[in-house]
Amino acid sequence: MHCPNCGRANADVMTHCTHCHFDFKNGELTVEERQPFLQAHRDALKIQAIGIGLAVFAHMFFIGHYITWFLGALVHEIGHAAVAILMGMPSFPAIRLDGHAAAVSRPQEFFLLAFFLAVHAYFIYKIRDVKMWPWFFGVLFVVHLICGFSEGPREIVHLYAGQFGELFFAGIFLFRGWTGGFTETPSERPLYAALGWVFVFENIMLAGGLIFSQAARSDYMGNGSFGLTNDLVRVANELSISLQSAAVPLLLMALLTPVFVLLMARSVK
Repeated sequence: MHCPNCGRANADVMTHCTHCHFDFKNGELTVEERQPFLQAHRDALKIQAIGIGLAVFAHMFFIGHYITWFLGALVHEIGHAAVAILMGMPSFPAIRLDGHAAAVSRPQEFFLLAFFLAVHAYFIYKIRDVKMWPWFFGVLFVVHLICGFSEGPREIVHLYAGQFGELFFAGIFLFRGWTGGFTETPSERPLYAALGWVFVFENIMLAGGLIFSQAARSDYMGNGSFGLTNDLVRVANELSISLQSAAVPLLLMALLTPVFVLLMARSVK
C-alpha cells in the first residue's frame, strides 16, 4: 500500500510508514515522531535563507557575478545540448571566457532519435508502479515523440531548453540545500542553496525585464553570443508573438521552481 502522507510504497503488514512514520491506524504522526521532521524543516529554512544571502552577495561583486555567469552559461548550454541529443541531434556546449556561450549541434540522425525514444519508453516501464511519475514521464514521452518528428515544436523546445536547463539545475541545488541529500558536510548545503537561488533570481530578472522593460528588451535583442540571436527572440519569431509573451513561460517556471522543490522536499522528510 502507499502512504497517504508521503506516497511511498509500504508492505501491507506495516502499521507505520517506513519512510515518514505516518501512523496508518490513527491517520497521523505522533508528537514524538513529528518533532524531528519539524526541526529538520526549520534547519532547512535557515539554510535557504543563508543561500539567498550568499546569492545576493555573489551578484554584487564582479568575481562572484562572473563565476555564477560561467556556471549558469554551462548549465544553460547543457540544457540545449541535452535536448538536442534526445531529439537525435549530436550536440555539445561551447563557452568562451569573454562572455560568449552556445550549443553546437549537428543535423538530426534518425537512429539516435529512435534509441532515446526507446530508452524513454523503457524507463517509463521500469517505474510503472511508482505513484504518479509514470504519467508525468508519459506526457514527456508524447512531447519527445512529437518534437522528434516535427521541426517546429522541436525548435521551440530546443530554444527554451537553455533557460529551463538552468531552472532544472536550480531545482537540484535547492533540493540538496533543503534535504542535505548527497552532501558530505553540512557546510555544503548553503552553497547548494546559493547556486540554486542564483539561477532562479537570474531567470526571474531576465523574464521580468523582458516583460516590463523596453530597455531590457532592447539590450537582450542586441547582445547574442557569437553574434547569434538570443533564444527568446527566436522563440518570438518562430511563434509570431511578442518578446514579452515569449518570456511569460520562463517567468512562471522560475517562480514555480522553488515551490516545486519545497513540495518534493516535504515528501521525502
